[in-house]
Formats: sequence, structure tokens, C-alpha cells
Amino acid sequence: MQGAVMTDERASRIILARDLREALGAADRLEMAVKRGELVRVGWGLYAHPDDWATEPPERRAALLAAAVRRLTVGEPVFSHESAAALHRIPLIGGWSPRVWITVPEGGSSSSNRVRRVRRALPPGHVMALPDGTRVTTPIRTAIDIAGMRSPLAGIVAMSAIGGAAPTPRSSRVRSTSAVGRPAPAARGSRWPVRRRAPRARSRRS
Repeated sequence: MQGAVMTDERASRIILARDLREALGAADRLEMAVKRGELVRVGWGLYAHPDDWATEPPERRAALLAAAVRRLTVGEPVFSHESAAALHRIPLIGGWSPRVWITVPEGGSSSSNRVRRVRRALPPGHVMALPDGTRVTTPIRTAIDIAGMRSPLAGIVAMSAIGGAAPTPRSSRVRSTSAVGRPAPAARGSRWPVRRRAPRARSRRS
């Protein structure tokens, strides 16, 4: 896995609609620029120059969209799932979503056309800051989220890219739901020693 994408260094590739309206002076001029091919709409209220956007691979586009949303968000959002994978340069099978993924606390804002918000509580150790200050789920947490969101295979590919132990299909589903209040994997796994000791206990009584 290569180094993480710095959102600040690539944010200039996407132009916010509010900035364009201020520069062009009227909303209809923005629409005319799109019709003439001078700008291309890349997200809700987000635009880019066609030549720049066409040369960006899908995973870089996802990172650019995250950078733009960071500029629009009050405070520092926690990017997760696909957006975290893009920022960590983790490969993702199955294509990239045009929406940005953010984890918010329970009871936080709902999703919008631009942002997919996942409501859950993440332990502090599952969130890190990139050198430019961008807050994002850790690579391992991101791989687990990808497994739960996409498929176990997608999680294995992501985990292999970061050099970690790939989760099994069962464990990936359990881990991905533990952060939203369901039983943690340790609680389920703790029953196994009891089951394994039971036959030996019966043999001693015979």
C-alpha cells in the first residue's frame, strides 16, 4: 500500500459551486459553463475542469471528493468505508461510489445526495489523522468496514493490500457490526473453550 493521499494537495482539482457562483456572478453562468463543456459536475455542488477530471483514476476521484467535502464541513469529519479506502490508497473491487462516506456519532446528521453518513460509535483507536489533519478510520478498520459493506472477498483484498491478516467471511461480518452495538466477537468466541472442555469432563466421570 502506498502512502495516504493528502486531501489538501489535491483539493484544488474540485471547485465548489459556491465559489463558482461568486466568481461568475450568477447561477445561470455556471450552468452555461457546464453546457459549453468548460466545467463538469462531479458531485452535488461540486465541479471540475473536464481535462483534469478525465485523467484521474476512480480511486483518486474518490479522494478528491472527500477533500472537497472536508472543505464544506464544519469541524473535522471522520472519513470511512470507501472514502477511507481511497485516502489510504486501498484497492476496492466492485467500483467506487460517487458519494463520500463519513462516520458520525449516534444521532448525527442523516445522509444527503453528496454524503453517506454512517451512524455509529467508533473506539478512539479506530480513528487516525493523516499528516494534513484529515481524520479517517485506520486501514484495518477500513478493511473490516469494506468487508461488511461489500463482501468478504472485498475485505480480504483490502486487508491484503495493507499487509494485515484477512478476516474470514464470518469474522468480517461480526466485526463490522460490533461498533453499532451488537455483540463483539470476543463475547461470541468465549463460548468455544467451554464446548471443547465438555467431552473431557464427561470422560473423567465415566
